[in-house]
Amino acid sequence: MDGFILLLIFVIVFAAIMLLTTYSKRNCEYDERQLAIRAEGYKRGFFIMLVMTGMLCIINEARISVPFDNNFFLFAAMMLSVDVYAIHAIENGAFFSVNEKGLSYIVMVAIVIIANAISAAGHIIDGTIKSDGKLMFDNGGCNLILLVGFLLMLTVFIHKYIKERKGYEES
Repeated sequence: MDGFILLLIFVIVFAAIMLLTTYSKRNCEYDERQLAIRAEGYKRGFFIMLVMTGMLCIINEARISVPFDNNFFLFAAMMLSVDVYAIHAIENGAFFSVNEKGLSYIVMVAIVIIANAISAAGHIIDGTIKSDGKLMFDNGGCNLILLVGFLLMLTVFIHKYIKERKGYEES
């Protein structure tokens, strides 16, 4: 029941943020440089997903024992490919459009981190995250992957912010 309440809170906050950003009168256009950087990020993310999916096929065909189920691995591959795209775009100044600061997105990332940390901690504490010695996707593994992936994104956001602030202070 706690997971449902957290999910409901997340959905409400996410919907509110999306409505606010969708109906605001901001001009969210990317310049040519940003579009090229974003395209490169998409390409890198795609190839990461392709390689990881191939690895899972090889693992399954060779019947190699791994400490996670297939769904956990596939979701981790998807999150890794999203992180590769996001990190590339953030570090090169192409994640947000020209006139966008991205505060609402950063707040949403923080909310996702908090909600998944609470849920993952609950599954770890009650011991349901593992079944038959494997990390399970549906028993908290999903929350663990999202927690790590979004923490990585938030860390890159903070790093980029500090780097930009330092650059402005020096000039």
